[in-house]
Amino acid sequence: MPPTTTLAPRAEELTPPIDEPTLVPEMPPAASVYSPAILLLAAIVGGSFLGLGFILPLRAIYARSIGSTAVEIGLMTTAYLLASFLAAPFIGRLTDRLGPKR
Repeated sequence: MPPTTTLAPRAEELTPPIDEPTLVPEMPPAASVYSPAILLLAAIVGGSFLGLGFILPLRAIYARSIGSTAVEIGLMTTAYLLASFLAAPFIGRLTDRLGPKR
């Protein structure tokens, strides 16, 4: 007599049937995310990043033209970015303190 083998159950047998998706009730339209304050903030931050993108490569070219080494150029860039990173929390706190009151 040949040995009997049992087959593993099929995936359909293991998973419970899925109910039909329910429709989410329609919500009232929300206020626009693009308020004038958000657009102004996005323009300021975008201008800052754009300026940083223009300045960093040009600073390296200028520093090389006056005889700076690669290490000095790297230290100059690191000092700028580190100062920005360390000043951000204090500037944020100052903005919260002096900004518009709710």
